[in-house]
Amino acid sequence: MTDDTKDGLTVAPGERGTLRVFDLTIAPEVAEDLKDPAALQRLVGAEHFDAAQADLFRVEDLGQMPLADYLAEAHDLPPDRIEPHRGRLNALESHVLVVRGRAFGGHGLTLLPSPELQLVALLREDDTDWTGGPIETESAKSYSGTPEPPRARRARARNTGGLIFVLFMALVAVIAWLILR
Repeated sequence: MTDDTKDGLTVAPGERGTLRVFDLTIAPEVAEDLKDPAALQRLVGAEHFDAAQADLFRVEDLGQMPLADYLAEAHDLPPDRIEPHRGRLNALESHVLVVRGRAFGGHGLTLLPSPELQLVALLREDDTDWTGGPIETESAKSYSGTPEPPRARRARARNTGGLIFVLFMALVAVIAWLILR
């Protein structure tokens, strides 16, 4: 294991944006049984586990595409995150289990995988860059509009209140007329 996979079995609380790639050395007929979410949870050794956030497949199902390229495309991983693991990933021949960080439901825990499961790589997706430049438009500046005079605000509030009162009284009159006729 490399430095980034030494502690790859520890899941941080609220973890997102990580992929754990496991090599699974089992017979093909046993792999069919792992379609059951409870069996997959036991295999991974996690108390909290969402099997919908995990992909189990045979490497040969990728055809001519190397596993590293598949992971880069399917999970939008930048090349510099894949390159250190490319040799190990492309050397895998059997089944692969790819588990997203969301699979653990935001719980912090330590994975206790079964012996057939070996962590090959812990990959991190790019974080979203939420920074933006300054907004230069006039309307974005504080207090850029002309303030409404207090008398105009009170007049508008009075008119709105009067309209609501008239509509309510009309509704009461219609209900009274329907009852009394």
